[in-house]
Amino acid sequence: MPDFDPRLIACRRCGVIMMRLSRDICQKCHLEEEEDFNKVKDYLRDHPGASMKEVAVGTGVAESLIEKFVSSGRLERLGVVVEHACQTCHKQISSGIICPECKKDLKMHLQQLRDEVTRTREPPKPKRDDSSDGGFHSSKTRRSE
Repeated sequence: MPDFDPRLIACRRCGVIMMRLSRDICQKCHLEEEEDFNKVKDYLRDHPGASMKEVAVGTGVAESLIEKFVSSGRLERLGVVVEHACQTCHKQISSGIICPECKKDLKMHLQQLRDEVTRTREPPKPKRDDSSDGGFHSSKTRRSE
């Protein structure tokens, strides 16, 4: 059986077999994506507030790739705004990847999970018997000789 090098992958765009270094796409496809990114960035600077569909039509760049640019935060870091869908409820938002309402719900659920984990990790408190004489008992008793 031939040895398999786990660094060999198929480019996610064109399928060419390549060595995975820092990206999951080959150099040729990376350059094409960078061209598309610049088209989107320039279009949005000229047409602020355009929807994702308008950007896709105006640039010829696939909506899925524009979504990738938005979700990676690259456009937002440049100060470019594009309306896109919240990844949780699909409401239209202009920044981030989830809307403020979904973010609030996620925080609430996370806190509930933390509380639940904390409750299950705490050791049970010993029950105190009111008839005890201080709580020190020995199973062995001394016998006098």
